[in-house]
Amino acid sequence: MHSLMQDGDGWRISGPDGSVRLSADQAVLMAQHILRIEQDEPAARGKVGDDASETLTQRVIRLIQADLGSGAFVPGQRLDESSLARRYGVSRTPVREALTQLAASGQIIRMPRRGCRVAGAKLAAAE
Repeated sequence: MHSLMQDGDGWRISGPDGSVRLSADQAVLMAQHILRIEQDEPAARGKVGDDASETLTQRVIRLIQADLGSGAFVPGQRLDESSLARRYGVSRTPVREALTQLAASGQIIRMPRRGCRVAGAKLAAAE
């Protein structure tokens, strides 16, 4: 957690790594940056995992596979990039990359201009 407070004629920002004195302009920019980081932290910590060596795409693949295994997604169900991005707290880019990799492995079916669907016996036979 970070804090920004007035310190005499300037500002001081304090965080886990110490504190720094800032001008008024620097303080405004830093406050905006801190707000963006702290708004993104819950999604980064809670939804996509804590393993720093794992890319976002790998995390999304792992999460989609977990949802496939748990029955959260059923064969034939449409997988919408925007909905998946919201569900996992990421942008559409890692979701799109994950869907491409999952389609290559046969776990989902990618249909031109119709999106992606969860693979299943009937869908695989129709393709």
